Amino acid sequence: MTVRYFPKPQPLSPNTKTWVDSGGVRWQKDKRARGGRREVKGTWCADSIYYLWFEYLKRSKNYKKACGYEVEMTEEEQKAYKKWRAFKGTKTRKSTEKILSDFGDIHAYEGVDGFWKWWIKRGQYLFGIEPINQLESFASVADVNSIADKVEDGTFKLVAIPTNIKMGTIKRRLNKLLKEMTVTPTEEQTAAYFIEQPKVDVKSLRSCLLAYDLSQQGMDALEIGIQVRNIDAAEADDLIEDGRSRSRQYDIAKLQSAATRDVKRYWAVYDKIIGGLKKKQKKEDAFWDKVHEEQMEKDKPKKRTREELLNNVGEFDSRFGYDGVGRTKVDYLSDEHIREAMLKEGYRKSHYERTQRKQSIRTNTYKLLTKARENIEATESGMFGVGH
Repeated sequence: MTVRYFPKPQPLSPNTKTWVDSGGVRWQKDKRARGGRREVKGTWCADSIYYLWFEYLKRSKNYKKACGYEVEMTEEEQKAYKKWRAFKGTKTRKSTEKILSDFGDIHAYEGVDGFWKWWIKRGQYLFGIEPINQLESFASVADVNSIADKVEDGTFKLVAIPTNIKMGTIKRRLNKLLKEMTVTPTEEQTAAYFIEQPKVDVKSLRSCLLAYDLSQQGMDALEIGIQVRNIDAAEADDLIEDGRSRSRQYDIAKLQSAATRDVKRYWAVYDKIIGGLKKKQKKEDAFWDKVHEEQMEKDKPKKRTREELLNNVGEFDSRFGYDGVGRTKVDYLSDEHIREAMLKEGYRKSHYERTQRKQSIRTNTYKLLTKARENIEATESGMFGVGH
C-alpha cells in the first residue's frame, strides 16, 4: 500500500514499457507474474489529465510572473495580477500563496521528463489520496504505524486475519465484527487538488491547448482549425485559397445524398440538364444529317475524262462525308452523358459553400480558444477541467 490512489488515471514514467490489449487493459512484462505480465494502472504522461493541468498552468501569465519570470502585461492584466496575488482564499478556494507553495516553480521543469520529475517531487502528493482510506489492499506494518494516532482516537479499527483457517470462517467472524461496529460516516476523502467533473474529455483539452499555443504564434483562426482538426491537405488548400476563380468541383456521393434530401432540387436540375442536352442533340443531329447528305453525294458514280484517269485526279474528295469528320456521332441523351452533366451541375462547391465551411472551422476554433483560456484561469484558482 505504498502507492497512492488517484481518481483519474495517473501518469506513468516516460521510461515505462507497457502495452494496451484489445480490451483496453494496460500490461507490463513481469517474469514473476502469472503469464509473464502484470496489469498496470495509469496512462502515458501526455495522456494524463494531471499532465494537462500542469501544462495549462504553465500558460498562465499570472503564475509565471509570480514565479519570478519577466512577463509582458497590459495595464489591465497588471491590475488583474495584483488582485489574484492578494487573494486570501475562501472555504471552497485555496489562496494564491497556497497554490504557489503547492505547485512550486513549474517553469523549471521542461518537457515530459521535466513533468515527471515534478510529479515525483510534488504532483503525486497534490493529486493522490492516501491508500489507507481506499480498502483496496492489505495494510503493511508501516501503514499501520503511520495511522497509530487515528487508531487511538477510533478513526480506524484494526483486525488481524489469520490465513490458516477457512475462508467461510473468516467471513463469518468479520460479519460479526462489522455488526458490532459503530460508524460515523463523513465525506469521502479527496485529494488536495481534484477534478470535480466525473467525466472530462482529455482529447478536447489537448486540442484546446494546441489551438491556444498556435494562436500565441499569431496564426489565423482558420489555419488553427485546419491544424487542430487534421483536415487533409487538399481541402486545406481549397479553403485557404479563394475558390471563386477555381473550376467547378462535384461529387457523385454528395449529389445522390442531396437528391435524396431534396427531390425538388434534383428534378429541377434534371429538367435544366435535359433541356440543354436536347439543344446539343438537335445540333448534333443536324450536323450528321449534312454529313450523310455529303456522303450520299460522294457515293454516286462519277465519270472521269481520259486525261483525269491518266493523271489520277478527279476522284472523291475526302474533305466531305464521313471521312472528313474524324469522329463518331455523340448521343447527348444517353445515360452516361446525362449522368456526367447532372454531376457537374447538380453538386457544385460554390464560393458560398466554401465561406460556410470556413466560418464553421473558425467558430469551432474560437470555442477551443475560449475553453483554453477558461481552464488556464481555473488552474490559477486550483481548479481544472471547466467547460465539460
